[in-house]
Amino acid sequence: MKGNLIFQNDIGYGIHVFDKTIPSVAKRIGFIHLPGNMEISIKGNLLYANSFDDLVILDITDWRTIKEKQRVKHAFMKGNEAHLNASYLMIPPPEKGVYYECIVPSKGMVIGWKKDSINYSGCYYNE
Repeated sequence: MKGNLIFQNDIGYGIHVFDKTIPSVAKRIGFIHLPGNMEISIKGNLLYANSFDDLVILDITDWRTIKEKQRVKHAFMKGNEAHLNASYLMIPPPEKGVYYECIVPSKGMVIGWKKDSINYSGCYYNE
């Protein structure tokens, strides 16, 4: 929140902007397109967010004219695994010790994890 504005993630797509001047009738007034976005934080007039593995800093002094102040490429890359498989970086890992459905990056994008009864050793997460 910033003043009378609420900024809410639309995971993977961007950030909705709501006006809560009248709290009982908060209305959607805009959208900031930010592909791969999962997390946001606001301090002063700056909104910090991820765009896949980049850290993006936006000036939200006037939400209608958002300006990208800075972008730190690959700020969230961790170790060799991230370099080999960056498409999975924006999704938190699944619950430990369970099977999950594998998705090949060339056939689609992972948008989350769903616990399942799949019994396939190549898709077991046990870190």
